[in-house]
Amino acid sequence: MGAVVGSHPDFSDYGYNIKMFEYGGYFGRIDTFATSQMENTVAFMNQTNNFVTDRRYLYIQHSNNLISNANIFASSEFDLYQNDNGAITNKINLTSLYVSLYLTPFRFVSLSLSFDARRNTIYYETYKNYLESLLSNELRKGYRATLFLRPVNNIFISVNGCYSFQPGDPKPSNNYGANFYYSQIPILEVSTSISYSKLSSSYTNGTISGIRLDKYLNSLDLNLSINYQRIKYDFESDIDPIVQDIASGEISIKLPFDLYFGLNYEGVFEKVNTYSRFYIDLTKRF
Repeated sequence: MGAVVGSHPDFSDYGYNIKMFEYGGYFGRIDTFATSQMENTVAFMNQTNNFVTDRRYLYIQHSNNLISNANIFASSEFDLYQNDNGAITNKINLTSLYVSLYLTPFRFVSLSLSFDARRNTIYYETYKNYLESLLSNELRKGYRATLFLRPVNNIFISVNGCYSFQPGDPKPSNNYGANFYYSQIPILEVSTSISYSKLSSSYTNGTISGIRLDKYLNSLDLNLSINYQRIKYDFESDIDPIVQDIASGEISIKLPFDLYFGLNYEGVFEKVNTYSRFYIDLTKRF
């Protein structure tokens, strides 16, 4: 069991804001049955904006491997607070539900099946000027299947497809993709992954393709990675297509006294605009 006290990032600039105070707690239990385990966790969180309740919710998570060669995972969120024009209620409303089944019938083949249902999360203080449009919030449902193949030890291939829909949509959304991963390429000792995905919905059609390279230097306990993505979206309306080239790089290293330092850069390059972001992380482990 444990407790959480702090603040979540400011919604305007993701900076630190003590007025976004939040608190909560959680309780978990693990049960063992011969060689199998079942784990259940329940958590409660209350988030505020200017110290007034913004969102209050319950989180429940379950996982088990009681069935041979199978792993079941489920999580859900229930909102416990509503503020409709000053009328505060504490009804229990399902915000999200996720259930997945992971099967490994053979060493070189595995299959993942999942169901996802969710509503947009409502923060009553942060987005109070948009509550009228947010409160009419349909439950969006989605189904996903992923097939994993490992023909040899260092090569992994995955193929996936997803179907989702929401009441009121002109047509459902579909996306599919594939990923090829090669771990520790000989001589170079570099791991690489190549990915492709295609999205089709009522409002847009798009593709995302990319490549990622990772290198670990054991002598320095240093991780290096570079990533490139090409994103293209075409819209059903008269909006101009979006084409983005995204390049990123990351360095992480272990320092003395169990300190870990990380530096990440991401650049988004469009025909007219360019955006750059830097992330710096320093972690101390005990």
